[in-house]
Amino acid sequence: MKAIVNISLLIIISINSLTAQNIDYKSYMYPEVSRKAMVFNGSVNHYSETTSLGAFGNVNHQSFSNSLMQQKTRSFSSSLDFTSQLENRTIFPGVSGERINNLWLSGNIQNNQRNFKSDNKFFEHGYYGNIVYNNSSRNLTYLFSGFEYVVKKGKGRIEYISDVFMASNIADELYEQAILGEPMSQENLFQFANEIAAMQNARIFDNRRYRVEVTKHLSKWLTERNLIKENSGIELATTVADNWMFGLVNNRTNGKRHAFSFTPRLNYDQIFNENEQKNYSFGGDLAFEYAKHTPTSRFLQINQVFVSGVNFSYDKFTSSQFDGVSDNLNLYALYRYEMGYNLSSRTIINFNPQLTVLLGDIGDEYNLRPVWSSAIDMSYFINYRTRLSLNGNFAFRLYAVDNSDFVDSRALSSSNLNSFGILGQSSLVIPINYNYINGNFPFGFQDNFLSNFRLSLNHIFY
Repeated sequence: MKAIVNISLLIIISINSLTAQNIDYKSYMYPEVSRKAMVFNGSVNHYSETTSLGAFGNVNHQSFSNSLMQQKTRSFSSSLDFTSQLENRTIFPGVSGERINNLWLSGNIQNNQRNFKSDNKFFEHGYYGNIVYNNSSRNLTYLFSGFEYVVKKGKGRIEYISDVFMASNIADELYEQAILGEPMSQENLFQFANEIAAMQNARIFDNRRYRVEVTKHLSKWLTERNLIKENSGIELATTVADNWMFGLVNNRTNGKRHAFSFTPRLNYDQIFNENEQKNYSFGGDLAFEYAKHTPTSRFLQINQVFVSGVNFSYDKFTSSQFDGVSDNLNLYALYRYEMGYNLSSRTIINFNPQLTVLLGDIGDEYNLRPVWSSAIDMSYFINYRTRLSLNGNFAFRLYAVDNSDFVDSRALSSSNLNSFGILGQSSLVIPINYNYINGNFPFGFQDNFLSNFRLSLNHIFY
């Protein structure tokens, strides 16, 4: 109870302190940046006990750019994984079994580009494709592939502004330690956030060297503007480094946007065995979407998203035993409310309720399926010895059934786990799972409630 009271008081104090600082976070504009990266990871392995061999390789490419007139992201990834081992070698040492070879290949590519006009109207287009191929000497080979293309036309812009809140956390801690002579002005805070954004998108090879360069660059920027008191170099560098590496900052955004979109898609799957199976599918979405992201205060973020549209698909299934064809037409609507508290660089809380309504196979009397779901994430700093964490999700589903003759079934389970780790740290973990099915809902509907939560308390005694 004391922790809950402390959280409530911190929220009130934090929101009130924002008024005193008089920082208009909504006016911050993410700077022009351009970043690209390409990384290769590979490995080979051998285990004599199972006489197994393995090889793995992965290539990842990503690029991102942001300017006043364009936002653009690209990514490409390709992986290869090969394993070979003798079956039953571990179970029966000295017995040579069948050698099992498995080859797994995958690749995906994504591209998205949003072009703006001077009045914030935009045209967006992009595509996403993926392919997975698996070949096993156990006569199990399959291929999955898909491709979709999206076209959007709308108005509005949502800016990524998390960096200005990291800048605020650093500035606040420096001021509390009397390293910063006075509270940082809005102009200096926004310029400092731009420097953070530049370092976030800098490519420096070697993570340790990267962290050193970030600390040096940001500390030097603050010092050259005469914002830091003399002989505070060590305290300045450690505060900057601590917030950069360990500070908690919510995903903060600002702006609103609405658009109409059309997304055609195509999928092809095939299983190669004695009973060969093929599945062709094509369809798409025609939708309207509206999003409003608001940093209502220094510590509180509210996002609202509404999407409504129609989804259609045509599927053809063929095999050596039978063929089948199906087509679906669905109306859907989704509303999501996202609330995030970032009370300090040590405490973060997110709560995201969502309501989705699907009307499937238009004309079917009972095929209405509303789903109310939510997720919660919390890492709450009580003091330097104690931290409270909570994460979980729940969903309430209502869907049509052929009849309402169902028996209620309920299940509630909980367990406690106490353990002591290094540095005298005690952990109390309480996982709670609850499932409830009610078949007595009128009009031939069935409702289903599912939840999964994990609460943990970490405390250091000495």
